[in-house]
Amino acid sequence: MDVERRRLLIFDTRISYGSKEHFFHFMWGYLLPAISFILNQADKGRNRYYFESCGPVMDRLTKEMIDLVEIDASILANQNVEFIQEPCVVPRWDIHLLRDYILGFDKDVSNHIAKFKSDSDLVVYLSTSNFTDKLRGQIIELRDIIISGIMNKSNLTTEMINDPWLVLRRSEQPDYYAIEGKAENKGYGMSRRGLKDIDIFVNKKKGLGLNITAYESGIHTIAHQIHTFNQAKGIIGIKGAEFANLIWMRENSRVIQIRPNSMRTPNVQFKLATLLNLNFIEVITEEGNFPSMSNLNLDWLT
Repeated sequence: MDVERRRLLIFDTRISYGSKEHFFHFMWGYLLPAISFILNQADKGRNRYYFESCGPVMDRLTKEMIDLVEIDASILANQNVEFIQEPCVVPRWDIHLLRDYILGFDKDVSNHIAKFKSDSDLVVYLSTSNFTDKLRGQIIELRDIIISGIMNKSNLTTEMINDPWLVLRRSEQPDYYAIEGKAENKGYGMSRRGLKDIDIFVNKKKGLGLNITAYESGIHTIAHQIHTFNQAKGIIGIKGAEFANLIWMRENSRVIQIRPNSMRTPNVQFKLATLLNLNFIEVITEEGNFPSMSNLNLDWLT
């Protein structure tokens, strides 16, 4: 008789880069590669998988994804770690997306890259033959499985017409991420940066006949986010975690990223868009972390 194995999926902290409690690193450094790992196990039917807790906001998304892909998994309470038989360190896709920076094919843009370059094991791993093609294959395979599940099983409905432009509205900060909260890295959503005058911009463009709507990812289920991004013609947003949802967009969709001039973090959003064959444009703003959409040069948007 087959014996069930209890396997814990571990967020890899050997290289310091982002937090599993924040949406982009949670998605690309933990949830998506973990789901891919599970689905590609030949003996997954004999395993019970456990996710680490990633805080109350991300745990809700983990539970939704587990239900969506119908896997035998749950979130493990910290006090139950001793019952795990086999730990599994999850690949950090969020770091792997920065391969061209780490290997020196693209110019360094932040101090993150210097840390990555000094990790000889990571450099060797990223230098393996056809690495990018293999990574893209894993991502596309996972995307197709999840989107198929959404379309075939979900009764999800939205009020949007197909092929809208989405203007991404960042969410207000949950208490968990406040200074007095329990998050390991403080700050979230609009407490860090965001676009102002979104409704004015959207209404103006609607008046000119553009199919456009504001969309706040953080208040919706993961299924709703997947469906909405998959139906979009393009997105407009300030550089941030919401761009984790690029994976759900159709090839050749358009991506407009607004970046404050002072931001010097790696452009993982551009690398992800390139990998997924999305048309990426970056617009630089001098207005700091809260630019007004009324002052951005987007008159060419159609």
